[in-house]
Amino acid sequence: MGAPAGFKLNKPLASILGNGILLWLNLWSFIFQELSALGNDGNLGQWLLLVCGHMGITLQLTLLADLVSLSTWHSHWVYLYFAKLNRLQFGLFSSLSKLFLGKKINLLRHRVDSCEYDVGQLLLGTLLFTILVFLVTTNLVFFVFFAGVRGSVVLISLALWLPVVALSSLPVASLVYRVWNPRFFIVGMQLQTCGDPAGDGTVIE
Repeated sequence: MGAPAGFKLNKPLASILGNGILLWLNLWSFIFQELSALGNDGNLGQWLLLVCGHMGITLQLTLLADLVSLSTWHSHWVYLYFAKLNRLQFGLFSSLSKLFLGKKINLLRHRVDSCEYDVGQLLLGTLLFTILVFLVTTNLVFFVFFAGVRGSVVLISLALWLPVVALSSLPVASLVYRVWNPRFFIVGMQLQTCGDPAGDGTVIE
């Protein structure tokens, strides 16, 4: 894995995490290959492209955004895994800090109380803290990388959805048709009253 951004990774942990990610990516690649083979047998992909070509721009952008989300679904799950792992690690750091400060959480009264710990508990906390310090850098590097990947996917999806929202909210078609064929729209209306020949009332024409 090397040393990305100067951080020295824990090689055994990085190897385990990297192999797990590669296994997940290979599984996702196998699924896409099977779906592609299924679509190529009956020219399904060409038929879908032909149908989408006759649809509106908003529907095409929506389908493209859904395709981006579907094709990057595996990276989203990897990001969620490392997000939960880092939340667990920093939660353990918070608990160990209370151990070293002689504090404990009182769940019944929803407050932090003082507590005296014996030598065995402090020794166990020190060992756990040392292990976490050597592992947290590796997990944090993986989390930052996949958070960047997830952020890029979200930005791409947002760039595809913004024109859809704009075209759906603004009267773009009416404005374009107004410029293209101004005579189609009524410029003004004039009402004129005149007497009814039968004498029953007033006629507006």
